[in-house]
Amino acid sequence: MKRFFSLLSLSAFFCVSQAFASEGLILSTLDDTTAPVHQVTGQIGVAGEEQVDQSTLIHGPTFDAVFGIGDWAEAGIHYEILSLSDSPTFDDDTGSGDVRLRLKAVPLQTDWGRFGLAVIAKIPSADDGKGLGTDEADVVLKGLWGTHLFNDLHVFINLGAAIQGDPSTNSSQDDFFLWGVGAEYPLSFGEGCSLCEELWLIGEFEGAVGPEDNTHIAEGEFTDSEAEFRAGLMKQLPWFKVAATGSVGLTDESPDWGFRITFSRTFDLPNMTKE
Repeated sequence: MKRFFSLLSLSAFFCVSQAFASEGLILSTLDDTTAPVHQVTGQIGVAGEEQVDQSTLIHGPTFDAVFGIGDWAEAGIHYEILSLSDSPTFDDDTGSGDVRLRLKAVPLQTDWGRFGLAVIAKIPSADDGKGLGTDEADVVLKGLWGTHLFNDLHVFINLGAAIQGDPSTNSSQDDFFLWGVGAEYPLSFGEGCSLCEELWLIGEFEGAVGPEDNTHIAEGEFTDSEAEFRAGLMKQLPWFKVAATGSVGLTDESPDWGFRITFSRTFDLPNMTKE
């Protein structure tokens, strides 16, 4: 617990002092928007969850950066420090998490919404001996769709697959079906409430179905029959955007609880093509 509060304090310090930012990176379900060209969105935060084996896994600090690489495409990178405690299998420890690279493209805009594809590749950098990773490279493919309903309600859906390396068997993999339904809704409390301006309610249902029941991250990020509900608030402040969510597991194969806190900001990059 002492390690958790230290990491949380460190995350908050970096977020305020550097004023990093991001748009909608706190949810696992990807939306149908991409970062504008010549902009970079940065995010720093902390997250935690109780794994299925009753251990506690803290992700923090976490670092994200997203770059607009076209009118309808973006590239992103994610890195995190992990802390494991109360595990029945591993000693309490802190170390590097995995690096994840992401490419998202949303080229189709129709009367029925926007359609796109995302590819996420995991570069194994976590120590499997400490219980912080699988030491296996994973690939996630997601098809995504999003639209606005009733003008203000932003809804987005992901369907895809995870090709997850199996750490228990050499040259083997487990394939999982992934799904997610997310939403954002701007809250309005009338005039005279400055704290209520630029405030969004955010939430999602997300999960996986596959061949293995993994009880902790060293067995695999995804597990069969996993289903979670996550909800919270996102607020635009003068210098950065802050978001916080809590989650509950909907099945016995899901983490019982979890939380995420992020601070993000978008910066303009020099346009080298301008005359």
